[in-house]
Amino acid sequence: IFDGLVREMNLLAAKHNAKQTEAQEVDARRLLIKSVINGYNTILLQQENIRIALSDMDFNDKLLKETELKFEAGAVPLSDVLNFKIKYNNAESGLINAQYNYATAKYALAILMGLTDATIPETVKFPSVSALSEETLMGIDVYLDMALSNRPDLKAYREALESAKYTMYSK
Repeated sequence: IFDGLVREMNLLAAKHNAKQTEAQEVDARRLLIKSVINGYNTILLQQENIRIALSDMDFNDKLLKETELKFEAGAVPLSDVLNFKIKYNNAESGLINAQYNYATAKYALAILMGLTDATIPETVKFPSVSALSEETLMGIDVYLDMALSNRPDLKAYREALESAKYTMYSK
């Protein structure tokens, strides 16, 4: 009787171990999709940072030229001219950083998507995702309940707990 009970408990533990492994595979897929979404959003963010940096450079360039003309006429001190040169250089530095981050984000997304040469062609455009209106969103409690009941990593932990119980019973 005890041998049969031990075998039964070991079988139930193995069954839950298999379910745990399946849940971990589903969770790995979920994490991969989440990483792709984060990579895409990073690309959109860097595109906007590039646009902002270009606009900032253009604005500071115009102010610098106006201030240089005023300086030549003797209306403003040299410090004003130098201040706008610094602001222009800072904007240029921001542009270089944004371009670097954009290229890095594209590379990371290409790797996550499994592209063999790990590059996304320059011809590919990244359209922005339209924001959801608040009218279509449910309360936070609904989303928390859905997450707790559907997350595969939590399911894997539950299965591990059941497996551990049956292993304990078999001992």
